[in-house]
Amino acid sequence: MLVCYVGHHHGRLLHCSSCLTLSNDCIFQDLIFYIPFGGKESIMNFRQNLMEAMGQNVHFVIDSWMEGDNLTASVIWHLEWKGKEIPHTTGCNFFECQQIDGKLIIRNY
Repeated sequence: MLVCYVGHHHGRLLHCSSCLTLSNDCIFQDLIFYIPFGGKESIMNFRQNLMEAMGQNVHFVIDSWMEGDNLTASVIWHLEWKGKEIPHTTGCNFFECQQIDGKLIIRNY
């Protein structure tokens, strides 16, 4: 799960078939937005726009991650600019997954 999370944030593994992928009806909730993003296409468009806006010098860096019960996981991260931590940019994501045809699919995050 860790490798796929990093890949999604760095925009390099968005369609990797061996990674976790988003379900078509996945829901992405971010406290910055009043309404959650619904659906794989909407979420992927948001992620792509975010990565383009941040440019190539800003990166998500994972501080810790943990797998929970019932195909859940959490990741704590921060942002760095050219290798230096950007103050006040720590975040946390929670994932709920499901297994379909032997693949882990992100259902909610």
